[in-house]
Amino acid sequence: FVMDPMQAFWKRHEIFRFCFTLEHVKFFLLKFTGQLIHHSQAADSAEVRDVYDRSNMFYNYFLGPRMIYTSGIFESQDESLEDAQDRKMDLVCRYSRMKPGDEHLDIGCGWGTLVCYAAKHFGTLSTGVTLAREQVKWGYNQAKEIYGVENKINLLCMDYRDIPKKQYDVITCLEMIEHVGIKNFQNFLLQCKDMLKDEGISTFSSL
Repeated sequence: FVMDPMQAFWKRHEIFRFCFTLEHVKFFLLKFTGQLIHHSQAADSAEVRDVYDRSNMFYNYFLGPRMIYTSGIFESQDESLEDAQDRKMDLVCRYSRMKPGDEHLDIGCGWGTLVCYAAKHFGTLSTGVTLAREQVKWGYNQAKEIYGVENKINLLCMDYRDIPKKQYDVITCLEMIEHVGIKNFQNFLLQCKDMLKDEGISTFSSL
């Protein structure tokens, strides 16, 4: 239909019907609860690739040039989305005390923007992990064409549970923890602990 969005909002109770149905109950019991608790590798891989292996152009239309799917930090209403996203990445890197030569692991790296940003602005040797093949392609492209750090980053297309055993100076995980699942959460934290050097720093963010 063609209608002013504000009019549609104010008349939403006239236009739409909000009620629970049997389909909602089925979804909650059969799918949502399973996703919340189990998160098997096969299920996570199928879900992530179904969503994120669509065209990168599709996501670029609404994510903008940074291709960041996480939060931003605004200091003024006049700032652009890119300003807020750059500030968030800068804050994460500074809180993690990144410095040149640090080996950095970003779990759930998405399109690899934080990996590239850290490598360029903080001199890290950064590795990103994602399940989506299209995100890896975009990440390598922007590492070369935009950030000029193609020799300082590595992107792995795999489940976080399959990350090769190695220790890092810094581990970041931004708004991906909610996809780990309650059942796997303790093991995830122990895995991160094992991959972190004795004096290393980990920075997690969750919505």
